[in-house]
Amino acid sequence: MFVAIASGIPAAAYGFSEEMAKLIQSSTDKDTIDTSGIGGTLSGNALALTAIKATLTTILTAEHYKKTIALAARFTEGVQQVIDGKNLPWSITQLGNRAEYWFRENRPKNGGEAAAASDLDLDRYMHLYALNRGILMT
Repeated sequence: MFVAIASGIPAAAYGFSEEMAKLIQSSTDKDTIDTSGIGGTLSGNALALTAIKATLTTILTAEHYKKTIALAARFTEGVQQVIDGKNLPWSITQLGNRAEYWFRENRPKNGGEAAAASDLDLDRYMHLYALNRGILMT
C-alpha cells in the first residue's frame, strides 16, 4: 500500500516481515548502505521527520478518512452518472478515499491493458478541468 506519509516531503517507511528484515540485513554491506535504497542521509532528516509526524497526527486520521472517503464516493458517483448518461466506454472505481478512472469499459487487469487504455491528451484535459473546479487529481 502506498501512502504519502510526509505530505509531499521526500520520505518513506518500509514494512516487511522479520524474515525479510534478516535477509536484507545479512545481504547489505555496511559500506554500501546508502546505495541500497533503504536509509541514507536524507531519510532521517529533521524536516522529513517533522513532516511525517504532522501527517500522521493531523492528516492521516479516522476523521480525515471519513470526510475524504465520502468526497471520493460523491466524485465517483458523479463521474459514473456522466459515463452512463453519455454512454461512454469508460469505467471508474473507488479505492478508499480516491478514485481511478479508465478510458475503457472495464478496468484493466494488467499493465498492458492499462497502457492500452491511456489517452494522454484526454487525461491531461480531465485533470485540468477538475483542477479548475477545485479538485486536485494526482
